[in-house]
Amino acid sequence: SGENGVQKYPNGDKYEGNFEYGKKHGQGTFTAGNGHDINDLWGCKRYVGEWQHNFKSGNGQCFDNAGKLMHIGIFQNDIPSEDYPNRVLKLDMEFVSVKGGTFIMGENLPGVVRSEVTIADFEISCYEVTVQQFRTFCEATKWPMPQAPLWGWVNDYPIVHVSLADAKAFCEWNNCRLPTEAEWEYAARGGDSSRNTIYSGSNSLREVAYFQENSKENKPHKVGGKKYNELKIYDMSGNVSEWCLPLEGTIEYYNDKAILRGGSWATQGEQCRVYNRIPVSASKESFDIGFRVVKK
Repeated sequence: SGENGVQKYPNGDKYEGNFEYGKKHGQGTFTAGNGHDINDLWGCKRYVGEWQHNFKSGNGQCFDNAGKLMHIGIFQNDIPSEDYPNRVLKLDMEFVSVKGGTFIMGENLPGVVRSEVTIADFEISCYEVTVQQFRTFCEATKWPMPQAPLWGWVNDYPIVHVSLADAKAFCEWNNCRLPTEAEWEYAARGGDSSRNTIYSGSNSLREVAYFQENSKENKPHKVGGKKYNELKIYDMSGNVSEWCLPLEGTIEYYNDKAILRGGSWATQGEQCRVYNRIPVSASKESFDIGFRVVKK
């Protein structure tokens, strides 16, 4: 009783701290082995805090692999208590720095508006926002999860069935914002490293995108599953269509509309072109609409 020690597990987990009658009890540190997280807490690899007879109970902190604090709060019987979600720290998302420049947005085709646009430097997420990331936001704020798609929620798939309001709420919580459609297209084209391809990163759509012809299971795929573009950004063509904000001065800007970009797993190839745009109502949501974010 009251001993201190180390316990290792076959899956690579390890506990260091106090025991009582052979059970983790008191203050201790639990580190998850490779390939999994702590109790389904996304990104958390190490728990430091209080225990009661093998359960995390009391004050605790969770850290990622790099030692960054991810969560802080009170646990009861291994589960975060009611106040815990409201103290979840912001998600540590992966971004790419995009050097600004001037480019011609759109294409010389019927129905496609061309305009010269100058973009300031910005940082955009490498991947579309995932189910797990959006779920973490919902748990932290009590924002309702969207309607589940037919295939159910899969953590590393892009979130879908999100309206513009859903996407903006996530951004506000996570200190980011939605891209303007000009920023989105500039990044999709590869910024100042652009090779002027039809799709984001290639002239071969199958190389960079999941779209109608190669999504035979009728659902999206894990984010980052295809080749990235010149800036190492994934899925800007295909997988899910992405919410973008219209530019000030456009018809959509003054009429409560937003723009969908990139095409999706459910669309034909032409909708996955870097310049394709679809104005829609801000309240629209669908099984193939998601989003990515830009740092504030």
